[in-house]
Amino acid sequence: MHTEHLIERVGLLTIIMLGESVSSLSMGLANISWTVERLLTAATGFVMISGIWWVYFDSFHLLTKQKLTTGHSVLYSHFFVFIGLSILASLIRHATLDDIVVSDFRVLSVIGAVCFFIGKQYGYFMERPELRRQLVVNTLVVFVLTGFALLLSRTSYILLGLTAAVICYAFLSLRYLNVPPQRHDRPRDSAITGD
Repeated sequence: MHTEHLIERVGLLTIIMLGESVSSLSMGLANISWTVERLLTAATGFVMISGIWWVYFDSFHLLTKQKLTTGHSVLYSHFFVFIGLSILASLIRHATLDDIVVSDFRVLSVIGAVCFFIGKQYGYFMERPELRRQLVVNTLVVFVLTGFALLLSRTSYILLGLTAAVICYAFLSLRYLNVPPQRHDRPRDSAITGD
């Protein structure tokens, strides 16, 4: 398995997903009457997508230096990353238009955040054991912040809380970006090596 090629292709697919999110957001918001609140909510959504970009790609180099055995941890986890990205992009549109019931917005916020962060973390958790503790702490912090955001009364406020959680995660992850990889002389998976 060629690790750099796999990571590059998954990253390109993620770029396409983020681009499509921005594009569909723009199309959905093209013919609405803009108010100050809608403008601020849309700006918050753009900051959130930028924060997701930062969270996703800032640590991407940590996987390219690994010697992956099959790449399953990266490939399968991205199914959840893409579900999370799709839901979060949809939530930005709904928060801007204020056309969804707050209880439904909360449920979708939980599903989107959990899918994105668990999907994003799983590959790192499996392939970079030295980062596991930090990954768990960062993810728990984001989930606690998301829980507090869900207590807010309006969809635009919840979106602001989710954006703050994404940015908080980005800053928390700065601590492990320069951690040198543990070199594996043999593949990590004992089923493949026959150990």
